[in-house]
Amino acid sequence: LNAKGRFGASAASPGVTSLGMIIALAAFPSASSTILVAGLTAGTLLDLTILGWSLRREGLPILPRIGRWQAEQGWLVAHTLPLVIGSLLQFSTLIVDQSMASLLGEGSVSELNYGNRFVAMVIGLIALPMGRILFPHFVQLIE
Repeated sequence: LNAKGRFGASAASPGVTSLGMIIALAAFPSASSTILVAGLTAGTLLDLTILGWSLRREGLPILPRIGRWQAEQGWLVAHTLPLVIGSLLQFSTLIVDQSMASLLGEGSVSELNYGNRFVAMVIGLIALPMGRILFPHFVQLIE
């Protein structure tokens, strides 16, 4: 949908999941955590329904189809493989960082985790909007 310039449904649909949880908790405030799970499930199903309806309206398939292997896909895999290996190395450093922080004493792992969350929040606030803005333009360059 984003590639076709239809941002409304894909931008609003994650809020439906949160709205489902809020409605479930407001309707049954003294209930157990099962109500929260029920609200999450109902909100997610409604989110998928909205996205499916939007895809159908645009004439796009809901489930991806597997086609024949093409030369462009080989180029994509060849260029993506170093990124995958780099990501594995980058995320394995979290384990090494926590192992090293555990040697420093009490509370060090917690401090490291809170620091990582702050960095992740800043990156998320920058990377997510940039991805939403740039992805349709990259798709148009490919077409």
